[in-house]
Amino acid sequence: KERPEQPRSATSSSNLDSRQQYLVVTVFKCENLPAMDADEGTSDPYLRIKWDGMVQTVPAKPRTLRPVFNQPFFFPVRFVNEKKLLDAKNRNVLKEELKSKGLVEIEVWDDDDTSADQMGVTSVDVAFLLDTKTKAVRSLATAGTKQKKNKEEEDEDEEEREARLKKLQGLKKPHEVRIYTADKEELVGVASAGAQKPIIYYEVYFCPDFPEDVRCSQQAQEKSGEWNAKKIEWNREFDKFLQEFGDDENFPDAIGAKEDRKFPVLTRHFLSAREVPLSCFLAPIVVPNDLS
Repeated sequence: KERPEQPRSATSSSNLDSRQQYLVVTVFKCENLPAMDADEGTSDPYLRIKWDGMVQTVPAKPRTLRPVFNQPFFFPVRFVNEKKLLDAKNRNVLKEELKSKGLVEIEVWDDDDTSADQMGVTSVDVAFLLDTKTKAVRSLATAGTKQKKNKEEEDEDEEEREARLKKLQGLKKPHEVRIYTADKEELVGVASAGAQKPIIYYEVYFCPDFPEDVRCSQQAQEKSGEWNAKKIEWNREFDKFLQEFGDDENFPDAIGAKEDRKFPVLTRHFLSAREVPLSCFLAPIVVPNDLS
């Protein structure tokens, strides 16, 4: 069975279902973005937002290093058996389901005629949303900025207009939600940053929100702790190797046994700036059959 896909027009509230719960990501603006066009000293930035296997984008803002987006993104929160998961007896299962959906990834890209270059990225763990004490009142109809009329709305008849306005009333229902707000959050993974660090302004929340007792552990912390434990184990084993073989008698010419010679198992990813094992960068080498 194929995974349900996010509607392409999910950056507009006009196509939302008032009975559906959404993860809402509103990106307001970016500042100090790197100039990817060296000749003009500017860029054409656009956004790519990812969550739960869904990806949404918006058109690029031409020739600017300080784009103002004010753009909401709506990701439907979907479960196999939603009613059963929301039962208080199944809170642990719900937490694991939310955790399995992964991080909310916000990427800024430069649009080009022939390619696209990533200008920076940041991510949010949904655990931050569920653990935060900051609350605000939001509705699906008022997320981000006011939407302009599209061509379909301009051409609709009176009956279609009444149906749309009735639907809009449901989207206007206010909800008190836990909200994660980022002001001047630094974008990481910038290949050619200038003197000032690139920053982004955005907010993330569930609308409507989950019950107060719904929590889940932070994925980034768990993974980081797991790899750090591997790092400690590796360093301990390497120290044993130095003690046993790191002398001039056994391997006089072996630079690997020198005291100042280290073999790290973790490094920072060049895009996400997170610590990852070196094995993540392994890739197959494809060669023609006549050369293999």
